[in-house]
Amino acid sequence: MKPVHTIIAASIILNIALFAYTKPFSPRPRAVSQKIQAPKPSAQNASALNLQTATPEQLMQRLAAMGLPPDVIKALVRQRIERIFHTKRLTLAGMDDPRYWRLPQLSSLSFRAKFAEIMEVQRELDELQEKLLGANYEDPSQTEKLRQKYGGLTEEKLRAIAKIDDEYKKQENVLMQRYAKTGTVTEEDSKQMQSMRKQRREALSGLLTPDELFDYDVRVNSGSLKHDTRLFDITEQQFRDMFAVYQNTRINFDDPAIAFSQLTTASRQEREDSRESQYRQILGDDRYADYLQSKNPAHEKLNLIVHRLDLPISAAREVVSVQDDIRARAVAIDTDATLTNAERAEYYAALAQEARERITQTLGPRGYTAYRENSQNWIQTLESGKTPTRPRETE
Repeated sequence: MKPVHTIIAASIILNIALFAYTKPFSPRPRAVSQKIQAPKPSAQNASALNLQTATPEQLMQRLAAMGLPPDVIKALVRQRIERIFHTKRLTLAGMDDPRYWRLPQLSSLSFRAKFAEIMEVQRELDELQEKLLGANYEDPSQTEKLRQKYGGLTEEKLRAIAKIDDEYKKQENVLMQRYAKTGTVTEEDSKQMQSMRKQRREALSGLLTPDELFDYDVRVNSGSLKHDTRLFDITEQQFRDMFAVYQNTRINFDDPAIAFSQLTTASRQEREDSRESQYRQILGDDRYADYLQSKNPAHEKLNLIVHRLDLPISAAREVVSVQDDIRARAVAIDTDATLTNAERAEYYAALAQEARERITQTLGPRGYTAYRENSQNWIQTLESGKTPTRPRETE
C-alpha cells in the first residue's frame, strides 16, 4: 500500500473506531428485561470512550488494544503529538487567539524568556516522539514530504538527508536552549556551531553529487534570496541562476579566517558589485530595475500596495517616477523668486491634481487611495499650497 494510502486508511480506521465505540447518534437502548442481564462493558470498550481527548500515551495503548497495525498506530500517535505541541507553540507565541488586525509581538524584555520556553517545548516534543515512536521511526508519509522539501532524489538519499538534517537540528537545539537560558553565545559555542556546520556539509557532500548538492542548497539554504525576491515575479530558472551567483559571492561564515577577510570594506563592496552585475546580466536591464524596486526598503509600502493589487512591480516604478518628477517640479516652483505665494499655491494645486491623475492611471482608484494614505502626505502638502518635504527613508 502506498504511504499516502496508509495515512488515509489510518484516519478512516480511527474514525470508524470512534464511531463504533462512541456512537454519538445511536438511539437510546430499550430497557432490558430483568431476566436478561446486560453484559458488563469490557476494558477495551471503556478505554475507547475518550480517544479524542486521550494523551499520546493513552491513545497508543487504546489503539493497540483495538488491534490496529503498529504502523497505523504510530502514524496516528505522531499526528496527535504534533497537534498538541503545535498548539503549545501557538500559545507561547501569542497566536492561539490572535487579534486579526495585529501581528503578535514579543517585547525585547520578554523575548528571551519566551524563546527559552519555546525551546523547552521542542525538547519535550523530541523526547516524547523518541519514547513513543522510537528513535528511528519513519513516518509512512515522510517520503512524499521529503521529496517536496529536497527534490526528486531516490528514497534512500531523501531519508539519508533527513537523518543528517535532523541530527544537526538536535545539536543546534541544544545550543539554542543554552543561549535561551544565558542570553550569551560563548566562544566555545561558536566553535561548536562551526564544527557542526562543517560536519553536516561534509556528510551532505559525501552523499550527494555536485548537482544534487546545489539543488539541496537552492531549496534549503536560499532564504536570503527568497526574501529579496518575495515581491518579484521571478521564474524558477532565474532564481536558480541568481542563487548560483549569490552562493559564489556570499560571505563564508563557516570559516572565520575566510569570513574575516571577506568582511573588509573593499572586499565586501567588490563582491556586492560583482553580484549585482551578474544579476543584471541574468535578468536584463528592465527586469533588474524591477528587482531593485521590489526590495527597496524606501518604497516598501508602495511595493506591498502594488503586490496586493496583483499589478506588476513595474507599476511601482512608474509611481516612483511620477513622485520624483512632481517633487522636482515643486522644488523649482519653490525656488522661483518671480512667483508670489498665491501663484505658488496655484501651481502646487495643479501638480497635486496631475499626480492624482497619473498615479490613478497606474494603480487605479483603489490603489491611488491606498498610496495617498501611505505616502507621507506629499500630495496633501501640495494641495495645501506648500512644498513637500524631502522623503524619509521609508515610504
